[in-house]
Amino acid sequence: ERVGRHIDMAPDFTGSVLRRERIVPTELEYGYAIPHPLDRDMADRSFFSVTILSNPVKWKKRKVRIVLLTYIKEDAEKLEAFYDSFARLVTNGEYAASLMEKPTYDNLMNIAKHIHQEIS
Repeated sequence: ERVGRHIDMAPDFTGSVLRRERIVPTELEYGYAIPHPLDRDMADRSFFSVTILSNPVKWKKRKVRIVLLTYIKEDAEKLEAFYDSFARLVTNGEYAASLMEKPTYDNLMNIAKHIHQEIS
């Protein structure tokens, strides 16, 4: 709902995400989940939304506290850089711990700057 206030999404966006989760849950190590829709043409543009929960929830098997709702439009530019940055974020336990300890936009941006420096 929060993302839908800023991005034009298909009426069945949430349903597509839930169908995708039933096929293969997107829970990862370090408390991440990366839900995304199964279907194409679900939003007018690519986006990446970060939600850090106060308390972990059991996703499928793992406990999740950081939800990275993602949608990549097929014609998105610079996908390689996005995927590289995204992979570095979700495979680094220190980043997860930092986000959970200090769940602020500024902290997320500091982590993003650090990742950008790593890949530049």
